[in-house]
Amino acid sequence: MCYNTYRIGDKMKRAKILIILLILLTLVGCNKRHDDNIPVGSPNETYTSKYNDGKHGNANRLEGTTIIVSIFANDQTTKWGNSRADKKSINTILDKLSTSTVYLSKQAANYGKTLKFAYNWEKYKDLRYEAAFGEDLLTDGGEYYKVQREWIEKNINSTALKNKYKADNIIYMYFLNTDFNNTHKPWTIDHSTCKTCMTEFTNIFYRYEGIAAPAGTFAHEMLHQFGAPDLYVANQYIPQTFVDYQTKNDSKDIMYFVNKGTAIESKFTDLDAYYVGIGSKPSTVTEWNLGISEHERG
Repeated sequence: MCYNTYRIGDKMKRAKILIILLILLTLVGCNKRHDDNIPVGSPNETYTSKYNDGKHGNANRLEGTTIIVSIFANDQTTKWGNSRADKKSINTILDKLSTSTVYLSKQAANYGKTLKFAYNWEKYKDLRYEAAFGEDLLTDGGEYYKVQREWIEKNINSTALKNKYKADNIIYMYFLNTDFNNTHKPWTIDHSTCKTCMTEFTNIFYRYEGIAAPAGTFAHEMLHQFGAPDLYVANQYIPQTFVDYQTKNDSKDIMYFVNKGTAIESKFTDLDAYYVGIGSKPSTVTEWNLGISEHERG
């Protein structure tokens, strides 16, 4: 009887171990990051893009090969350290980059375009940088655009990166280690709204208003660099009447709405496709007297 009890207990232990292993394997599978396996060439071999004519900043149309350069910035009020919490946040940022790039690639495919990304600095070591600024970068606008632009120009050999990855677009993303009490939301300076700004970049204030920036915010800000305007606030492309229309109809357009979950539930619309250069002009533009896409203006 004792022997049988031992065997039963032994089997139960093995079953528990097997269940734990299956759970761990499932978690690993769920956290697997997407990789487009971008071929790497020589930084000295000039690459000429057929998608980017250089007239619209470092990110042109939502197609071709795009590299994301992640810059972890310390400033006057925030910094990244080596704590377990900071390492976890940085790892989560990489997961969110994976989620957002998969989302954008799928949207481009819906319009017959091929979009690939290189972003994973664990594989592509030259796509991650650390920066230090004496200024307080936590602002709601581009007060320090010149300072951040000059840092990019001084520290990143963008031409070599374009050649190496045969990249049609480069997205620069600054990440700042803000806390949950921060009231400044992420924002982007892009050529479509600043004609003299040929170096476009995004400031991701990682935590704001009680949340950590979700993957949808990453995708939303990337779309700015390709030319998509906000739909939740009036601007040079979008009149207040159209903002009110979006609000009235509880819009789920990604340039109006971003959900807080790990998956991106926002919609990529014909209007978004038009503004990022991969879709024809929808009737909405004429009906609501919206601004002309930078890609149509040329």
